[in-house]
Amino acid sequence: QENEGPEVAKHTSHILLIDPRTGEIDIDLQLPDDQNVEWVKSTETGELLYASDETITCYDLLRHEVMWIIEDKAIHSSRWPMVVGQTLLIVDLGNQVLRLDITTGDLSQVEGLILEGRINPEPKMYTQNGLYIIRSSSGVFVFDPAGELIGSLARTGLDGVYLASIA
Repeated sequence: QENEGPEVAKHTSHILLIDPRTGEIDIDLQLPDDQNVEWVKSTETGELLYASDETITCYDLLRHEVMWIIEDKAIHSSRWPMVVGQTLLIVDLGNQVLRLDITTGDLSQVEGLILEGRINPEPKMYTQNGLYIIRSSSGVFVFDPAGELIGSLARTGLDGVYLASIA
């Protein structure tokens, strides 16, 4: 028998939701072989959003079913997810901010917003007075609860700047 070389082991990633009262696994979401979990977020309305190397999935925690899956090269290796109401904001590899409607899975670009400059450290994301704020090395950007960009201060060198709310 010919030796065809060493067998390469596949790995499988799981997202486990554990019942805090019993310690039992309530939900076991298995990703396709050789896919890694990039990030996981949840919403106040019971959706679990997670990204693998190639997809973003929205799972309904109340009905225990997948609502939608996006397989789009624009979202490969997306990072820095932030839930804004029923909108998910993510940053793609080109440093563009993308808006994803959590209810429908519709994906769109936030026009005119590219996080330029250093990619690390990651942008800081805040929630304040019902608004959502991203501070990056290229500026400060403010979003309303619907995920629409409503204000910005495009300026480099903000890594040492701290944001404070004045009532």
